[in-house]
Amino acid sequence: MNNEDLEIIKELMPVNPRLTYLYKTHLKLEKEIASVERYDQLSTNASLKTKELKKIKLRGKEMIMMILEEYKVYKAKSPA
Repeated sequence: MNNEDLEIIKELMPVNPRLTYLYKTHLKLEKEIASVERYDQLSTNASLKTKELKKIKLRGKEMIMMILEEYKVYKAKSPA
């Protein structure tokens, strides 16, 4: 996510509980993935866990991006 996306997320989080949940989960998964990668680099189980966490994180990011895209379209259509 770029800086513009992060600014929109900050703007929308107080009024969009779904986005808040998705974004907080995204951050939590980033930390968990980093932790698993840091401590269990050689383990097959760790590799499988990392892959699964990354899939979950990607699904969440896709949902976040859909919310942001809907917001951008809405903002583009509304009069300034």
